[in-house]
Amino acid sequence: MANIQSATWLSSSISDIDYVSGKVASLTGKPSDSTQEMFLERGGYFLLCDSRSPHWHDIKQRRWLRKTLNPYHLIQRLIESIRPFWVPASSVLPTWFHGIDAGEERSPFSSDIATESDDMPVLTLAYHAQHPEYPMLVTEMTHILAAQGIKLDMIELDYTSWAKGEANVDLWLGTVNFAVPEEWNVGAWLLGSPLLRQSITGGDEVSLQSYLHDWRNQSLSSEQLIREVIGSGWLQPLFHHWMRLKAPEQAQGAHLNNLGWFDFQTTWLEPE
Repeated sequence: MANIQSATWLSSSISDIDYVSGKVASLTGKPSDSTQEMFLERGGYFLLCDSRSPHWHDIKQRRWLRKTLNPYHLIQRLIESIRPFWVPASSVLPTWFHGIDAGEERSPFSSDIATESDDMPVLTLAYHAQHPEYPMLVTEMTHILAAQGIKLDMIELDYTSWAKGEANVDLWLGTVNFAVPEEWNVGAWLLGSPLLRQSITGGDEVSLQSYLHDWRNQSLSSEQLIREVIGSGWLQPLFHHWMRLKAPEQAQGAHLNNLGWFDFQTTWLEPE
Protein backbone atom coordinates (compact mmCIF):
# COMPACT_ATOMS: atom_id res chain seq x y z
CA MET A 1 0.00 0.00 0.00
CA ALA A 2 3.00 2.29 0.21
CA ASN A 3 2.72 3.29 -3.44
CA ILE A 4 -0.74 4.84 -2.99
CA GLN A 5 -0.56 8.63 -2.96
CA SER A 6 -3.12 9.93 -0.49
CA ALA A 7 -4.98 13.22 -0.68
CA THR A 8 -3.77 16.48 0.76
CA TRP A 9 -4.61 17.25 4.36
CA LEU A 10 -6.00 20.77 4.66
CA SER A 11 -4.34 23.11 7.13
CA SER A 12 -5.58 26.67 6.90
CA SER A 13 -3.62 29.47 8.57
CA ILE A 14 -6.52 31.92 8.99
CA SER A 15 -9.56 31.16 11.13
CA ASP A 16 -13.09 32.20 10.21
CA ILE A 17 -13.34 34.08 13.50
CA ASP A 18 -10.38 36.26 12.50
CA TYR A 19 -11.89 36.65 9.04
CA VAL A 20 -15.30 37.91 10.18
CA SER A 21 -13.76 40.10 12.90
CA GLY A 22 -11.70 42.02 10.32
CA LYS A 23 -8.38 41.20 12.01
CA VAL A 24 -6.94 39.98 8.70
CA ALA A 25 -8.84 42.32 6.37
CA SER A 26 -5.58 43.55 4.87
CA LEU A 27 -4.96 40.01 3.59
CA THR A 28 -8.44 38.66 2.93
CA GLY A 29 -10.68 41.68 2.52
CA LYS A 30 -13.99 41.94 4.39
CA PRO A 31 -16.67 39.22 4.41
CA SER A 32 -19.00 41.69 2.67
CA ASP A 33 -16.56 42.15 -0.25
CA SER A 34 -17.50 40.49 -3.52
CA THR A 35 -15.62 37.30 -4.35
CA GLN A 36 -14.49 36.10 -7.76
CA GLU A 37 -15.18 32.48 -6.89
CA MET A 38 -16.91 30.51 -4.13
CA PHE A 39 -17.54 26.76 -3.91
CA LEU A 40 -17.82 24.02 -1.33
CA GLU A 41 -14.49 22.37 -0.65
CA ARG A 42 -13.97 18.91 -2.14
CA GLY A 43 -13.43 17.37 1.25
CA GLY A 44 -14.20 18.48 4.77
CA TYR A 45 -13.92 18.03 8.51
CA PHE A 46 -14.45 14.58 10.02
CA LEU A 47 -14.29 12.48 13.17
CA LEU A 48 -12.59 9.10 13.08
CA CYS A 49 -13.29 6.45 15.72
CA ASP A 50 -10.05 4.72 16.67
CA SER A 51 -10.50 0.97 16.27
CA ARG A 52 -8.09 0.36 19.17
CA SER A 53 -10.39 2.17 21.61
CA PRO A 54 -12.65 -0.12 23.68
CA HIS A 55 -15.55 2.31 23.29
CA TRP A 56 -16.45 1.77 19.61
CA HIS A 57 -16.42 -2.00 19.12
CA ASP A 58 -20.22 -2.07 18.77
CA ILE A 59 -21.87 -0.06 15.98
CA LYS A 60 -24.53 0.95 18.53
CA GLN A 61 -21.85 3.00 20.27
CA ARG A 62 -20.75 4.60 17.01
CA ARG A 63 -24.39 5.49 16.26
CA TRP A 64 -24.56 7.14 19.67
CA LEU A 65 -21.51 9.24 18.80
CA ARG A 66 -23.04 10.31 15.49
CA LYS A 67 -26.24 11.38 17.21
CA THR A 68 -24.40 13.15 20.04
CA LEU A 69 -21.87 15.05 17.91
CA ASN A 70 -24.11 15.47 14.89
CA PRO A 71 -22.93 18.34 12.65
CA TYR A 72 -26.42 19.87 12.59
CA HIS A 73 -26.22 20.08 16.37
CA LEU A 74 -22.66 21.36 16.38
CA ILE A 75 -23.24 24.14 13.86
CA GLN A 76 -25.91 25.70 16.07
CA ARG A 77 -23.26 26.14 18.76
CA LEU A 78 -20.77 27.96 16.52
CA ILE A 79 -20.51 31.73 16.53
CA GLU A 80 -23.42 32.96 14.46
CA SER A 81 -21.30 35.14 12.18
CA ILE A 82 -19.25 32.18 10.90
CA ARG A 83 -22.08 29.68 10.39
CA PRO A 84 -22.68 30.72 6.76
CA PHE A 85 -19.17 29.44 5.91
CA TRP A 86 -19.89 25.90 7.20
CA VAL A 87 -22.21 23.25 5.73
CA PRO A 88 -23.04 20.01 7.61
CA ALA A 89 -21.65 17.04 5.70
CA SER A 90 -23.00 13.57 5.04
CA SER A 91 -19.92 12.38 3.13
CA VAL A 92 -16.43 13.52 2.20
CA LEU A 93 -17.49 15.10 -1.11
CA PRO A 94 -20.38 17.59 -1.21
CA THR A 95 -22.06 15.73 -4.09
CA TRP A 96 -22.20 12.43 -2.18
CA PHE A 97 -24.81 11.53 0.42
CA HIS A 98 -24.05 8.71 2.83
CA GLY A 99 -25.02 7.90 6.39
CA ILE A 100 -24.40 5.49 9.21
CA ASP A 101 -26.56 2.37 9.01
CA ALA A 102 -29.81 2.88 10.93
CA GLY A 103 -30.41 0.97 14.14
CA GLU A 104 -30.21 1.00 17.90
CA GLU A 105 -27.73 3.31 19.59
CA ARG A 106 -26.05 3.01 22.97
CA SER A 107 -23.63 5.14 24.96
CA PRO A 108 -20.22 3.54 25.54
CA PHE A 109 -20.69 4.38 29.23
CA SER A 110 -23.26 3.60 31.89
CA SER A 111 -26.55 5.45 31.51
CA ASP A 112 -26.63 6.46 35.19
CA ILE A 113 -23.47 8.60 35.20
CA ALA A 114 -23.81 11.94 36.98
CA THR A 115 -22.80 15.19 35.31
CA GLU A 116 -20.01 17.23 36.89
CA SER A 117 -18.93 14.38 39.14
CA ASP A 118 -15.28 13.82 39.98
CA ASP A 119 -15.28 10.41 38.35
CA MET A 120 -16.82 11.30 34.99
CA PRO A 121 -15.93 8.81 32.25
CA VAL A 122 -13.43 10.15 29.73
CA LEU A 123 -13.12 10.16 25.96
CA THR A 124 -9.82 11.34 24.48
CA LEU A 125 -9.60 13.17 21.16
CA ALA A 126 -6.49 14.06 19.15
CA TYR A 127 -6.02 16.82 16.59
CA HIS A 128 -2.96 18.39 15.02
CA ALA A 129 -1.60 21.75 16.07
CA GLN A 130 -1.50 23.55 12.72
CA HIS A 131 -5.21 24.32 12.27
CA PRO A 132 -7.00 27.35 13.76
CA GLU A 133 -10.55 25.89 13.74
CA TYR A 134 -9.92 22.71 15.75
CA PRO A 135 -9.91 24.32 19.23
CA MET A 136 -13.27 25.96 18.47
CA LEU A 137 -14.85 22.67 17.39
CA VAL A 138 -13.35 20.71 20.27
CA THR A 139 -14.61 23.27 22.78
CA GLU A 140 -18.19 22.79 21.58
CA MET A 141 -17.81 19.01 21.58
CA THR A 142 -16.58 19.27 25.17
CA HIS A 143 -19.71 21.15 26.24
CA ILE A 144 -22.04 18.69 24.50
CA LEU A 145 -20.40 15.66 26.09
CA ALA A 146 -20.18 17.29 29.51
CA ALA A 147 -23.96 17.71 29.47
CA GLN A 148 -24.13 13.91 29.27
CA GLY A 149 -21.66 13.44 32.11
CA ILE A 150 -18.69 12.63 29.88
CA LYS A 151 -15.36 14.43 29.99
CA LEU A 152 -13.51 15.08 26.73
CA ASP A 153 -9.74 15.20 27.04
CA MET A 154 -7.76 16.70 24.16
CA ILE A 155 -4.31 15.87 22.84
CA GLU A 156 -2.67 18.31 20.44
CA LEU A 157 -0.12 16.48 18.31
CA ASP A 158 2.48 17.58 15.84
CA TYR A 159 1.26 17.04 12.31
CA THR A 160 3.41 14.00 11.54
CA SER A 161 2.34 12.08 14.65
CA TRP A 162 -1.31 12.92 14.01
CA ALA A 163 -1.23 11.82 10.36
CA LYS A 164 0.33 8.50 11.38
CA GLY A 165 -2.20 7.92 14.16
CA GLU A 166 0.52 7.78 16.79
CA ALA A 167 -1.47 8.29 19.99
CA ASN A 168 -3.59 6.29 22.39
CA VAL A 169 -6.93 8.05 21.87
CA ASP A 170 -10.59 7.30 21.20
CA LEU A 171 -11.26 9.89 18.49
CA TRP A 172 -9.40 11.79 15.80
CA LEU A 173 -10.50 15.17 14.47
CA GLY A 174 -9.26 16.05 11.01
CA THR A 175 -9.93 17.71 7.69
CA VAL A 176 -8.96 16.79 4.16
CA ASN A 177 -9.30 18.16 0.62
CA PHE A 178 -9.15 16.02 -2.51
CA ALA A 179 -7.27 16.95 -5.65
CA VAL A 180 -8.46 15.99 -9.13
CA PRO A 181 -9.42 13.23 -9.84
CA GLU A 182 -11.46 13.60 -6.67
CA GLU A 183 -13.12 10.19 -6.57
CA TRP A 184 -9.85 8.30 -7.07
CA ASN A 185 -8.18 10.35 -4.36
CA VAL A 186 -10.89 9.45 -1.85
CA GLY A 187 -9.98 5.79 -2.20
CA ALA A 188 -6.26 6.54 -2.12
CA TRP A 189 -6.75 8.51 1.09
CA LEU A 190 -8.77 5.81 2.83
CA LEU A 191 -6.42 2.98 1.87
CA GLY A 192 -3.11 4.84 1.78
CA SER A 193 -2.93 6.99 4.90
CA PRO A 194 -1.84 5.36 8.18
CA LEU A 195 -4.40 7.24 10.28
CA LEU A 196 -7.35 6.03 8.21
CA ARG A 197 -6.04 2.59 7.38
CA GLN A 198 -5.81 1.49 11.00
CA SER A 199 -9.49 2.15 11.73
CA ILE A 200 -11.78 2.13 8.69
CA THR A 201 -12.40 -1.63 9.02
CA GLY A 202 -12.39 -1.67 12.81
CA GLY A 203 -8.86 -3.03 12.80
CA ASP A 204 -9.80 -6.03 10.62
CA GLU A 205 -6.72 -6.53 8.42
CA VAL A 206 -8.44 -9.15 6.24
CA SER A 207 -11.23 -6.72 5.36
CA LEU A 208 -8.69 -3.98 4.71
CA GLN A 209 -6.75 -6.17 2.28
CA SER A 210 -10.02 -7.14 0.58
CA TYR A 211 -10.92 -3.47 0.13
CA LEU A 212 -7.48 -2.76 -1.27
CA HIS A 213 -7.63 -5.66 -3.73
CA ASP A 214 -11.11 -4.76 -4.97
CA TRP A 215 -10.30 -1.05 -5.26
CA ARG A 216 -7.13 -1.71 -7.23
CA ASN A 217 -8.87 -4.01 -9.72
CA GLN A 218 -11.72 -1.49 -9.97
CA SER A 219 -14.44 -3.84 -8.75
CA LEU A 220 -14.94 -1.46 -5.80
CA SER A 221 -15.23 2.26 -6.52
CA SER A 222 -14.13 4.94 -4.09
CA GLU A 223 -17.77 5.98 -3.68
CA GLN A 224 -18.76 2.43 -2.74
CA LEU A 225 -15.82 2.21 -0.34
CA ILE A 226 -16.58 5.44 1.49
CA ARG A 227 -20.27 4.46 1.64
CA GLU A 228 -19.33 1.29 3.51
CA VAL A 229 -16.89 3.08 5.82
CA ILE A 230 -19.40 5.81 6.72
CA GLY A 231 -22.20 3.25 6.96
CA SER A 232 -20.21 1.37 9.60
CA GLY A 233 -19.70 4.58 11.57
CA TRP A 234 -15.92 4.47 11.80
CA LEU A 235 -15.60 7.69 9.78
CA GLN A 236 -18.13 10.43 10.57
CA PRO A 237 -18.20 13.50 8.29
CA LEU A 238 -18.80 16.85 9.98
CA PHE A 239 -18.60 19.88 7.70
CA HIS A 240 -17.74 21.18 4.27
CA HIS A 241 -16.23 24.64 4.20
CA TRP A 242 -16.93 27.33 1.63
CA MET A 243 -13.80 28.15 -0.38
CA ARG A 244 -13.63 31.85 -1.21
CA LEU A 245 -11.39 33.72 -3.64
CA LYS A 246 -10.82 37.47 -3.60
CA ALA A 247 -8.38 38.71 -6.24
CA PRO A 248 -7.34 42.19 -7.45
CA GLU A 249 -9.97 43.87 -9.63
CA GLN A 250 -7.67 43.81 -12.67
CA ALA A 251 -7.07 40.04 -12.34
CA GLN A 252 -8.76 37.98 -15.04
CA GLY A 253 -9.34 34.21 -15.01
CA ALA A 254 -8.63 33.97 -11.27
CA HIS A 255 -9.54 30.55 -9.86
CA LEU A 256 -8.89 28.31 -6.89
CA ASN A 257 -7.99 24.67 -7.32
CA ASN A 258 -9.57 21.93 -5.19
CA LEU A 259 -6.97 22.35 -2.47
CA GLY A 260 -7.74 26.03 -2.03
CA TRP A 261 -4.57 27.20 -3.76
CA PHE A 262 -4.51 30.09 -6.21
CA ASP A 263 -4.20 28.79 -9.77
CA PHE A 264 -1.57 31.01 -11.41
CA GLN A 265 -1.81 29.16 -14.74
CA THR A 266 -5.23 30.62 -15.55
CA THR A 267 -4.75 34.18 -14.27
CA TRP A 268 -3.60 37.31 -16.03
CA LEU A 269 -3.69 41.02 -15.20
CA GLU A 270 -5.25 43.64 -17.41
CA PRO A 271 -2.74 46.36 -18.35
CA GLU A 272 -3.36 49.67 -16.59
